[in-house]
Amino acid sequence: MPIVGFQFDKVSAEKKSKVKSKLEVKNSINIKGIEFESVALTRSKDSLLRFNFSFHTEFSQGLGDVVLEGHLLYYDEEKKLKDLKRSWDNKEAMDPKLMARILNHILIRCNIKTLVLCEEVNLPPHLQIPTISPTKQNISKTAVHDYIG
Repeated sequence: MPIVGFQFDKVSAEKKSKVKSKLEVKNSINIKGIEFESVALTRSKDSLLRFNFSFHTEFSQGLGDVVLEGHLLYYDEEKKLKDLKRSWDNKEAMDPKLMARILNHILIRCNIKTLVLCEEVNLPPHLQIPTISPTKQNISKTAVHDYIG
């Protein structure tokens, strides 16, 4: 079933020093809790599961960090939601496909937000950004002279 909502509740980015040498970046994601939430999606009030999360990006050498906290709203049949909540409360394994879907959604949104925040406070990107490197090309003189355009 669908993810029907996503929101950041806390956004923090801080640059603490200048880049000195090779930099390492550590990212971590944590589901802090799951709780029921009632929202009027249709004419009746529907139950949703609210997944509270935190996402932390830490730069080595004390360069800086980005902290994001928020929640994701997941909609499904009430019985399935109760089963998911019970599994979470009992620290049992949850459906791996569902958790992968939820975590991937959180990762995509948080990585994009972190990239924007890093630019705002002048931190280097926390992800490897594709770049173009110049290469030496051997252009023979005959190839230039053969051009007829």
